[in-house]
Amino acid sequence: MGIFPKQAQTKAFLTETNKVLMALLTFNGTLIPTHPRDPIWITPEVLEQIQNLKELWMDNNSLQVLPGSIGKLKQLVYLDVSKNRIETVDLDISGCEGLEDLLLSSNMLQQLPDSIGLLKRLTTLKVDDNQLTILPNAIG
Repeated sequence: MGIFPKQAQTKAFLTETNKVLMALLTFNGTLIPTHPRDPIWITPEVLEQIQNLKELWMDNNSLQVLPGSIGKLKQLVYLDVSKNRIETVDLDISGCEGLEDLLLSSNMLQQLPDSIGLLKRLTTLKVDDNQLTILPNAIG
């Protein structure tokens, strides 16, 4: 049985946790269901409820999308979504105004949105082991 067997329970847990000032959320390798009837649900709607989130580790989870709702996490400083299957990064990533470290290594990215250049505090951007052929002018 997984940690969060149902989406409603996950949302309730994370909403309650947010009230206590959630600072770190780690799901490296744990978003992959251990049993077909027991998935762990972390939806964009759930993530955007954690307004105080500082670090988000979702590496090694077979994610295919980095949702635009991540951009609602204004206080996010560190985001690791490496070792997934992400093909695109939503334009709304620029909403992560406090983002300093963005790890996108080992995905299936072919391009990055120009809006990444709007991340003024970004000091680390890792995009190795992708299928990138060009970088946005703002960062390249």
